[in-house]
Amino acid sequence: MLTPDVVQTIATIAFCLEPLGEKPGCTTRTVDVEGKPLTDFLIAGISVGPVVRQFVELVVRDEQAPVFCKYVDALRASTRFKSPKIISMGLLEIMFPVIHARLRCEDRAQVVDAVIAVMRRESVEDAALMAEARSIAWATSGKIEKQMFSGADFIGVKSPWEFYKRMHALPGGPESSYQWAEEYFNGLPILRQMVAALEGVADAATMVQVTAEVHRAVIADRPQVKVGMVADMCAAGLFLHLSFILDAK
Repeated sequence: MLTPDVVQTIATIAFCLEPLGEKPGCTTRTVDVEGKPLTDFLIAGISVGPVVRQFVELVVRDEQAPVFCKYVDALRASTRFKSPKIISMGLLEIMFPVIHARLRCEDRAQVVDAVIAVMRRESVEDAALMAEARSIAWATSGKIEKQMFSGADFIGVKSPWEFYKRMHALPGGPESSYQWAEEYFNGLPILRQMVAALEGVADAATMVQVTAEVHRAVIADRPQVKVGMVADMCAAGLFLHLSFILDAK
């Protein structure tokens, strides 16, 4: 049963397994990208676990609770015991709707569609929380287009899906934002690929290997894709896979 404790544990495992595999352009077990050491990824993943647990408690009680109600709390928690640079924004932005969808969907074949449905759900509060999270996270970025982000362009946006449509249309925005939006508009293909590739895998070492293989395959197929986004989708896929195999025990 996917209790708050179980979901916290599964999410933490997924957060910690994903960066271990050898993936070009990413921090791995043997390579630290400048300013993003492996220790920071592991510390951030462990630190947000209690916030994930709080999120599960909320949405189990109230299905209408905002999907991103704990997003900002998780971002802030992610910097405890590490550098103040926020490295988990994209990961958390996919993980909260993934967790929400998984709590409502028992079908592995349908769960990614459930994630998209969650993001299409009307919620002005969710869109405002997505803007607030960007303002916080991107203030620590070294990229000027991210530091200049203003939530003013997103006032009154009616859903997370509409938020991505607005980000996609915003001139001069970060390329990563366009790619994230298109990933949703295209049906979350990386997440689907990851969930499919992991089917039948039972041990953690092989999960790490498969994660790296999927990451390399996506990069080979789409050379311009942001490697960080691919990593975040892989982590979400790990969570979904773990949730199905552990929930079956």
